[in-house]
Amino acid sequence: IRYANCWEDADVLVKALDIKHTDRVLSIGSAGDNSFSLLCGKPEAVSAVDINQAQLKLIALKKAAFQALNYDEFLAFLGFAASNSRLELFEKVKRALPSGIAQYWQNNHEAIKKGIIYQGKFEKYFELFRTRILTLIHPKKKINALFAAKSNADQLAFFEKEWNSWRWKALFKIFFSKAVMGRFGRDPEFLKEVKVPVATSIKAKADAHLSLAACQKNYFLHFIMHGNFGRTLPHYAREENFETIKSQLHKLTVFEGFAQEVSVQEGRFTKFNLSNIISI
Repeated sequence: IRYANCWEDADVLVKALDIKHTDRVLSIGSAGDNSFSLLCGKPEAVSAVDINQAQLKLIALKKAAFQALNYDEFLAFLGFAASNSRLELFEKVKRALPSGIAQYWQNNHEAIKKGIIYQGKFEKYFELFRTRILTLIHPKKKINALFAAKSNADQLAFFEKEWNSWRWKALFKIFFSKAVMGRFGRDPEFLKEVKVPVATSIKAKADAHLSLAACQKNYFLHFIMHGNFGRTLPHYAREENFETIKSQLHKLTVFEGFAQEVSVQEGRFTKFNLSNIISI
């Protein structure tokens, strides 16, 4: 699994696409999260496509979890809530899985036991950052202080005076370099066409965000810094969206292959979620 979570903001995606009942949506599969969120608009259909079989099996697992579990069980099973009963919950989930996919997850029960949302290559890359790099830069008290309620002005002052140290600058650029990210985080093939200095570009965006009060409620940032999503969950995992998604799962179809191939089978699409590209 390359991505156990989708690392785009589904709140932005859902607002931008403004899904209507007549829409047919093409969505990059990845971890499935954004495709599930798009079901909240009750479209005519959502087609999730990916070339990675492991990602498609992950989507199937999450879909089965929606179908077989109640909301609290769903959070516990995927890893949003602490649990020692994930393998027991899997016995319920696997009944909603095709036999081949059920066997795949039966053979990978350790990943389920540990919480599947932590088991992607990208998530383990951030775990490495949190446990091996961030601890060399800032103590836990200061990391907690980053998320403490502050005004924009106070957040900026905190970033400039307390956070943006020489260690942050140096170790951040090393860890998020093209070479390190290609080896431990993303597939090197994904970075071949990247022409900008990767570490410099990422640091500029990170610093700009860490200087704003909005970062205090960023659940992606909370995951990176603390190893979990905290109180603010991704769009598809929020209680207010659970039953809607569950009722719309029959409209979700999953395809293995390239995005351009799906239209041959499914016909015309009206809206597109192409990973970090939103198209209407």
